[in-house]
Amino acid sequence: MRALLVVVLVLLVAAGAALLVRNLRPSPPAPTVEPLPAKLPLEPSVVPEKQGTVLFLDPKSNLLKPVSVPLPEGDLSPEEEAVTALLNARAPDGLVTAIPKGARLLGLRREGKRVTVDLSKEFAEGLPEGSDAGYLTLMQVVNTLTSLEGVEEVSFFIEGKRMRALGQTDLRQPLKGDESLIARQGS
Repeated sequence: MRALLVVVLVLLVAAGAALLVRNLRPSPPAPTVEPLPAKLPLEPSVVPEKQGTVLFLDPKSNLLKPVSVPLPEGDLSPEEEAVTALLNARAPDGLVTAIPKGARLLGLRREGKRVTVDLSKEFAEGLPEGSDAGYLTLMQVVNTLTSLEGVEEVSFFIEGKRMRALGQTDLRQPLKGDESLIARQGS
């Protein structure tokens, strides 16, 4: 029994020594964490501004001139984009807008080749006096719209009511685009 006790004691001492040696061995080096390289500042993505064409009045020739302007962002139809841009765009040097200040697009509907625009009362109240001036204001809207594919005529509503006339212009029938009012390129 004594021999057995000596054997067990020797085994325990040997196991303890093995554990001690194992724990004293140098452990592998911890992985080093290198800092990530500093990020370069990201440039904001440049999204080209969507452009459209609207018509402004050349007071010298009394003709409408096409001008490329930024179109509004949002979920708008091409017709809504064009009218909204026309109502809000600033006329470039040498040109003017006949659109009354404060006029807003309240609604727009396209049915086939006809577009019906519903404008705020500021449009009607600010319409220039005189048959030519009032007509050119309406034609600024009409020719901007009829320059879009498939649009041939425009009807006007003010504050939801169909207009029979604006200024001295009869609106009982929709107005068609009038290319004779648009200045030719280079003029």
